[in-house]
Amino acid sequence: MNAPAATPLGTFPVDSGRLTVTDPGCDPTAALEHGAALVARNGTWAAAFDEGRRFLLATHESIPDPPTDAWVRLTDSVTVDSGQAGVFDAERYEGHGGREGDNAFYGAVCVLTLDSEQHGGVLPEGTVAAALYGEGVYPLDVIMEGEAVIAVRIDFDPVDDEWDDDDDEWED
Repeated sequence: MNAPAATPLGTFPVDSGRLTVTDPGCDPTAALEHGAALVARNGTWAAAFDEGRRFLLATHESIPDPPTDAWVRLTDSVTVDSGQAGVFDAERYEGHGGREGDNAFYGAVCVLTLDSEQHGGVLPEGTVAAALYGEGVYPLDVIMEGEAVIAVRIDFDPVDDEWDDDDDEWED
């Protein structure tokens, strides 16, 4: 069964074979403490919001309509300090310094999340969105093909999920 139609945000390239999922305000050296590093398929990726703005989706062109039953919740999550989170080509993201470094990159991110009607969008580095509840910890889901990720989903409203304090992981 496939999910309802998503609201497209645009496309971005992935050339490095790696994705960084993080708060764009993080310095690249600290980004993985706030998110995840994923092996990913190179190519054109599409960004979209699904279920209103609950999910920020990033999907490889080979899977334009991800089946709802294919998502796997990771134990990694995205820690948001700037009220924003994104999925970025790792090599492109590493060329910036979060809030303290490349102000042009961080400024462009803020325009997309704060000044646009959609509260998110794409740039050459990847896709970014304003988190529904600002700062916090948001679950991360993926779809894999072999060893590579072909779809990423940040859950900005995990109301149907519960955090298991005993296992330190999300449970459906």
